[in-house]
Amino acid sequence: MFSKLFGAMLIACTALVLPAQAADITLRVDKTPSIFADMFKDLVTAFEAKNPTIHFQIDTSQRHQIDTIQRTMRQAVINDLPDVSFQGFNYLKLLADGGHIQPLDGLMAADGGWSETQYSPSVVATGKINDKVYALGVAFAFPILYYNADLIAEVQGGNKELPADWDGILAVARKIQEAHPDVLGAYTRYNSFSRRATS
Repeated sequence: MFSKLFGAMLIACTALVLPAQAADITLRVDKTPSIFADMFKDLVTAFEAKNPTIHFQIDTSQRHQIDTIQRTMRQAVINDLPDVSFQGFNYLKLLADGGHIQPLDGLMAADGGWSETQYSPSVVATGKINDKVYALGVAFAFPILYYNADLIAEVQGGNKELPADWDGILAVARKIQEAHPDVLGAYTRYNSFSRRATS
């Protein structure tokens, strides 16, 4: 078992990060969200068919990324981290600063199949911290804002467009709340999307 994660958001091409193994090896992989469990089972079946000495224990029990990072931090305390973990981008610096993940630069350099013609440069760029690659981007998700254009226009002198920054959006929400005490000016449910990522 490895003492640190290979990388958050690591793409499921384990051939990239593993040298050739003569003996059987089993890797623990944490994946979020659980809605992709069937897809990962299919990926594992296809990979193991081509690489019979490499096996996987896939944990897709976590529904949300915030649950996964909390569990990962608990696992770090008792030195029981998985070998590969799919984490939200906004948690990457937390994992790197804590020394819980390994840079991938050396593994990528040693992989003769790695090429920017095969993988978009953005796959690497999203996982860089201090010029080291700690993760490979798999997917991005974004929050969606729904708003009442009539209420927006009312407090903005007829302009139905939301401001382009969060401070402006929150200011409009406060104006709506002040103008209509019985109307909720804004509502958000806290999750990993609402955290600001830093690098």
